[in-house]
Amino acid sequence: MMSAPVTHFLETLPLCEGMTRAELAAFAELLEPQRFPARTKIIREGDPGTVFYFLREGSVGVFRGTGVDGPRRVATLSPPEAIGHLCLLDGQPREATCVSDETILLLVGTKRRFDACFDRGDTFAFKLIENIAKDLCRRVRRVSEAFYQFYAQPQVSIRHLERLAREVAKRKEREIASARYVRVRPERQRQRPGVNAALAR
Repeated sequence: MMSAPVTHFLETLPLCEGMTRAELAAFAELLEPQRFPARTKIIREGDPGTVFYFLREGSVGVFRGTGVDGPRRVATLSPPEAIGHLCLLDGQPREATCVSDETILLLVGTKRRFDACFDRGDTFAFKLIENIAKDLCRRVRRVSEAFYQFYAQPQVSIRHLERLAREVAKRKEREIASARYVRVRPERQRQRPGVNAALAR
């Protein structure tokens, strides 16, 4: 049986809201604690959704895309956070890559074992799915509100986007200037002996 501290940790998760102590203990039986070193890819974008995690210690970076500049960090996760849990709803491929920023401790569960509990009628499984659905509804409402504010006040939104565009352009200019400095600097250092010798004459 899993240790009591794991059950206490599950109590802190919004996705476990409403579960009794007995249900938390039953859920804990599905989870295996595992440590991963820094820079480990926990989830890869496009992989099948067969495993879910709860982050107990450390931080995890979320990356998306494979453009010219490589994957871009879109979020940083910290405890207590669920990772990859949407696979319990649809089993779809991963939409992002998750990489550990440092040594992390995860509670790891499989969709196969959870589905067996759901099919058996375990109440904690129903409550978890319900809480995931509620969390998704809250997120959708926030996005809908953001879209409403964007279209309800177009002039304010345009000014905000223009300001963001200027900030991105300035940041890119600084990155390009910094890259040029790094490439040019060694050449200038190699020329210094000749310049110093000319001055000495």
